[in-house]
Amino acid sequence: MKKSLLALAALSTIAGVAQAQSSVTLYGTIDASVGYVQNGGATLAGVLVKPDALVSPQPAISVATAATYQTANYVGTFDSAVTSSLWGMKGSEDLGGGMKAIFQLEGDLNSVNAFNNASGVFRRGEFAGLQGGFGEITLGLRANQLVAASAEAIVVANNSVMLTTKAAMNYGDDYTKNAITYISPVIAGSTAILQYGASNTVNDVSSGSVLNGAFRTTQGAFSAIAAFQLRNSVSGSTSNAPATATVAAGSVGTAATYTGVATVVNPTAANTAGNKTTYLAGLKYQVTPAVKVGYTYVNNFVDSAGVGAASA
Repeated sequence: MKKSLLALAALSTIAGVAQAQSSVTLYGTIDASVGYVQNGGATLAGVLVKPDALVSPQPAISVATAATYQTANYVGTFDSAVTSSLWGMKGSEDLGGGMKAIFQLEGDLNSVNAFNNASGVFRRGEFAGLQGGFGEITLGLRANQLVAASAEAIVVANNSVMLTTKAAMNYGDDYTKNAITYISPVIAGSTAILQYGASNTVNDVSSGSVLNGAFRTTQGAFSAIAAFQLRNSVSGSTSNAPATATVAAGSVGTAATYTGVATVVNPTAANTAGNKTTYLAGLKYQVTPAVKVGYTYVNNFVDSAGVGAASA
């Protein structure tokens, strides 16, 4: 009996040590609000487009009055008005020698209707990698550093402002697919991130690929951020369809002729309009704990036809 008790005590000690070497954290944010909207609806070709299901049905209108017609004011519930509602989990495993294996999964929440994003359960991030004195390197879906820098550069911490700015500039996706991401250690308040998103396109390494990065530094009340992005357009000859076999009419019994079509895994609306080169630089100063001022410059160059068409 004494030997059994000692063995059990030793096993408990080992289990305790193992638990101390690894950790998993669950986290999340729910942003729910009630808002009042004036003339929140719109019309198109005489058809009323309601801004929310809470709006009561409006009377039919004619095409002639469509341009000037406005919907009634309404009160509704909203999600992610200030910051994104989300949930996730992240963890690490101590490998010894100052090295850790890490992972993170992050998805959306919606306090209004429990909507799941069509882009996937963990469309906000799904990656694994290593962390140590060299910094951090991960493989998998992760935040686009240009978009992240754009959000950080805004003095007003408001989700709607960031989304409006990003949509107006149209310079990239929120998250980089097929990403290899390197994060440097923090040195004197500064850190750098470099990220490459592979195209996963058959016979075309550059089509749909993206290279982006950011540099951040905080020195007392001053903080600065700089970021860039080089995004290659998806080639016009590519398609989501895999290679298919076709047989010419009247050739029954003969060998099929195959027509190969490049398979693209990474295309999105943001990288089909042309090659994009974007630079961003921002500076902020904390005047008081409640007052902050800043300035951000963004240049977005779009070569839609390979002839230097610019857009800023």
